[in-house]
Amino acid sequence: MGRPLKQIDPKQVENLAAIGCTQKEIGLVVGCTDDTLHNRFSEVLEKGWAQRNISLRRAQFKAALSGNAVMLV
Repeated sequence: MGRPLKQIDPKQVENLAAIGCTQKEIGLVVGCTDDTLHNRFSEVLEKGWAQRNISLRRAQFKAALSGNAVMLV
C-alpha cells in the first residue's frame, strides 16, 4: 500500500494554467512535483493552457479590429 494521494484542487491547477503558469510553477504553488501534475492532471493542464491561448487570441483579434497595425500583420 502506497502513500495516500496529496489533495490538490483541480480547479486551482486549471486556473493557474489559464494565466500562463508553467507546470513547475503550478507544482510549487500546490505543493507537488511537476511529474505528479503531469500524471494526475494532464487534461486539466491542457484545458487551462487552451483557455489562456483563446484569451490571448481574443485580445489580439480585438486589438487588430481596433486598428493596431502590429496585430493586423
